[in-house]
Amino acid sequence: MPENHTVTTEIVDALKQTTTEAKQLEAIFGKLLQVLTQNGFQVSVDIVALSRICTGGWKKPKKQAQGVGRQLEQLDELLRTFTLITSSLELDHVLEDVMDTVIRLTGAERAYLMLSDKDTGELNLSVARNWDKENIADSDAVFSRSIVNQALKEGQAILATNAQADDRFQGV
Repeated sequence: MPENHTVTTEIVDALKQTTTEAKQLEAIFGKLLQVLTQNGFQVSVDIVALSRICTGGWKKPKKQAQGVGRQLEQLDELLRTFTLITSSLELDHVLEDVMDTVIRLTGAERAYLMLSDKDTGELNLSVARNWDKENIADSDAVFSRSIVNQALKEGQAILATNAQADDRFQGV
């Protein structure tokens, strides 16, 4: 996947270069139009405006290429994680690396992985990591079990910057 990232970077760079050249062309068209007008020629087409429209048209593909680049980086991270999961027999190491990837992809400060006890069905904290790739001690792991239960009930991840201040969790 790194080669895909290079291709995306090349596309973004080419669009930047094309935009720069189009702006230079726009300036030349402006001067040409001015000289023609001073010499009595009437130009019915606004070539400067057309040039601006073309230049503006490259903003969207540039933004899209940057988005694709970010998506490729995320997919590369996921592929690396899947490879690790299938290649290692050391569960603790795999889970720590998975959580590090989750933190990197989401931009979270920390992440907790809860696993269900197959005998009791009770959720237990399995891995707690922070953005420095350090384990968080069980005694320092602070999270709302109500929010965890809500995520399980809804079958969807819940992202919150500050759960205590989040209106969705008032009274929980």
